[in-house]
Amino acid sequence: SNSMGGTILVSDRGNPTEEEQSQVLMDMGVRAHFIIGGDGTHRGAYEMAELMKEKNWNCSVVGIPKTIDNDIPMLDCTFGFD
Repeated sequence: SNSMGGTILVSDRGNPTEEEQSQVLMDMGVRAHFIIGGDGTHRGAYEMAELMKEKNWNCSVVGIPKTIDNDIPMLDCTFGFD
């Protein structure tokens, strides 16, 4: 049991770039994009939102915090960490 936080797993947002991901969302006509993840996922989602904004594509990007590191300030725990 890991009671101190931190990750023993390798975590990765994936291989496609933010530009590739945002282009797919635009090609599919997506107007609301929900992401679940930690700080890296949220940084990537922010970059995607900025890229879509530059291309005048209106898409709401909603971030839901989740972590396996238990590193979200002011929360005792999040799902993904027990």
